[in-house]
Amino acid sequence: METVRFSVLVPTMGRLSLTDTLRSIIQQPLMPGDEVLVIGDLNHGCNPGRDIMNEFGPQFFYYSCGGAKNAWGGPQRNLGLTVAKGSWLTYMDDDDLMAPYTLEIMRGLCANHTDRPIMTRMRWPDGKALESMVGGQCLWVPNVPYKVGFFGNEYCGDQTWIETTMSKYQPKKPLSVEVITCLYSGQHREG
Repeated sequence: METVRFSVLVPTMGRLSLTDTLRSIIQQPLMPGDEVLVIGDLNHGCNPGRDIMNEFGPQFFYYSCGGAKNAWGGPQRNLGLTVAKGSWLTYMDDDDLMAPYTLEIMRGLCANHTDRPIMTRMRWPDGKALESMVGGQCLWVPNVPYKVGFFGNEYCGDQTWIETTMSKYQPKKPLSVEVITCLYSGQHREG
């Protein structure tokens, strides 16, 4: 069985909710080799990640990059994909929360399904699971560079990531599981 190491990408525009996002990740059982990559958007004058990284420890790393204005984290996520060292990739927006026990549950699923991505679920603050919308936060992908897609530079750039990644796994489809891994916080607290 493969030893699963996660790279969790967290693009940030400098929202105050970033601290809550990172706290939800550090409450997970992080294992040796897991990493959290916080990537600041220089177009938003973002540098809060570097200021708060000391609070979270040696498995949290800060990067920054610019890219197209109003690209909604696409360039930051793409940078994260290039530096990620984990055997599996996922991401969280800086206003979302990782659900309790996510890494523990996903570690078992990823170890047993190494041949394709895994699609999970996201929940709204009122407790209802998203029914028709799929966010990039719900895709867990083996870190095989030639099979990892890219994020677009538009509002729904994570849909580009899903489509470009899944096209590399055809005709295989992602394993879809009824596991809530992401909680949409709805806070959008600006820094």
